[in-house]
Amino acid sequence: MSLIRLGALWQGKEGGKAVMSGTINSNTRVLVLKNNKKEKPNQPDFHLFLAENEKKDESGGYGNSGGDGAPSGGDDEPLPF
Repeated sequence: MSLIRLGALWQGKEGGKAVMSGTINSNTRVLVLKNNKKEKPNQPDFHLFLAENEKKDESGGYGNSGGDGAPSGGDDEPLPF
């Protein structure tokens, strides 16, 4: 099997929730969040999201139009990988 590298992920927090994030290209951001609503073994442990990359503002931070920018579902537990 041949593997194709899509990008890299970093562990961090967004909105107080554990998240792994990275980029696929200059326009696409990847987020991995723990599924806190898992009730059965056949439900996923994590959710994978794609989002448009935010532009840095003049202060060096990222612009945010309200909210924490992260989908709900994460928590403070570290991700297992």
